[in-house]
Amino acid sequence: MSKILTRNEDNIVIYAFADSTNLDIRSDKIIVNEAIPYIIADRNSSNTTEHVSVTLPDGYVVWKHTYNGSAWSNNPDWVDPNEGE
Repeated sequence: MSKILTRNEDNIVIYAFADSTNLDIRSDKIIVNEAIPYIIADRNSSNTTEHVSVTLPDGYVVWKHTYNGSAWSNNPDWVDPNEGE
């Protein structure tokens, strides 16, 4: 199972973590408490939603999918960066 972060404006999945990862979602940033903690400065409690205990779809790639809290869809604007190689 995974923990994901989605953008509120379009439900695009922008991050995926192990369910055990501690996320501190604040009004001005998100702190990811891993072995080496880091900050996601452009996301916060007003523009991002955390979903826990989620099963990632086959072929999961960040930005390729959307998740609305119960169902997965493909992001219609996603372009495979490996296409054309």
